[in-house]
Amino acid sequence: MFSFLKRFRGKPKEVTTEQIAQADLNSWIAQKSDQAKQACQADMEVQIPLIKTELAALTTKIEALANAKLMNPNIQERAKHFMTGNREAFMKSAEVFRNSIRFPSHPEDLKDFHSRVQEQVGIFSTAISRPFQILQEFFSNETKDIVRQIQNIEKHAAELLKLREKHKVDAIETIANTIDDMQNIQKNREQIDSEVNTITENIQKFDDDIRKIQNQISELEGSSEYHKLNELKAELQKNTIYIKQLKDEMSQRFSSIEPALKKYERITMQNQQMIRDYLKNPVETLARDRDLIILQVISAMKKEVESDRLDFKDKKKDRMIGAMNEFKPEVMNEFLKNYGSLTMQQTKLMQEIDSMDVLHKLAAARKNLKKFDDERQDMVRRRAAADAKRNASDIDSEKKSIIKLAKDSLDIELKINV
Repeated sequence: MFSFLKRFRGKPKEVTTEQIAQADLNSWIAQKSDQAKQACQADMEVQIPLIKTELAALTTKIEALANAKLMNPNIQERAKHFMTGNREAFMKSAEVFRNSIRFPSHPEDLKDFHSRVQEQVGIFSTAISRPFQILQEFFSNETKDIVRQIQNIEKHAAELLKLREKHKVDAIETIANTIDDMQNIQKNREQIDSEVNTITENIQKFDDDIRKIQNQISELEGSSEYHKLNELKAELQKNTIYIKQLKDEMSQRFSSIEPALKKYERITMQNQQMIRDYLKNPVETLARDRDLIILQVISAMKKEVESDRLDFKDKKKDRMIGAMNEFKPEVMNEFLKNYGSLTMQQTKLMQEIDSMDVLHKLAAARKNLKKFDDERQDMVRRRAAADAKRNASDIDSEKKSIIKLAKDSLDIELKINV
């Protein structure tokens, strides 16, 4: 039933199967391209003479317009002059179009040829818009013949362009471009794989270097010299704490008389720079003041406070005097003795620590350990970035596109062997 309808159905597409090694895809598509272009070239050699014939006919029609006589030769001279100017403009535009035609030599030239014809048709249409309307009163048939002739040439140019579609030149170029894309992805993958292998080797080298340095550090930290170093550091820490306590106590003493010292510095004519130094850094200034001139200053300052020349209220005055009374020679000498002894001991400990070879070996090893670890982490980040880039490149997708294009455009069931 309805079997008669089969006669109206087109013949089913004949699909051929081809197996190609992935490495041979370029030569395979190049062969298809050559075959298509040869067939296209053969048709071009048939159609281009037709366009040349149309161009010759255009020349004939331009000459016909040039030689055309007015149906009414008795028109006013002004109108005749107006007609002549527009006829010359129309003919010049048609000649410009005719002279712009440059025939394609190869299938690759067809797109440019069609585009140029389209462009020149547009230029011609714009240029003759007004002359064409005016000349309808004088040479309607001749001008229309020229327009129709140029339209015929435009149609022939479009038919010539269709040869690329007919012989599947565009489709083959698309497949060739997709093959190039796939092969570029493959090359990139190979480069990335090589880069990843190099990075992995470098990471392994860093791991080896890091293990060696860690072992070196462990050996140094297990040595008797390192044990001695820690003892000296502990002793230095205690010494530093004692010095700080001494300095804090003395700084607190000077802090209690600071308001009076500031006022006294402004009125006295003696030891002003020393007083400023004590206000700025009392402990270090005291360490330099071996003659304890500060006690003389405090004694003189106390008299000024007692005589109310420094303008302190009763309670604050008493507080200042009481604080100044604490500055006794024995207290200050004891401080200088202890401070001097402790700072000398501190210097000696620091020199002894700095002279220990294990300290510098450990510092160098830890510096190298950090350097290698930082470089290793950088390598790990680079490897992760390379892996991500590799995973983002999809060869299978490009391969599927090639297979689909071959089937849809060339009626070829393509099987690509890796």
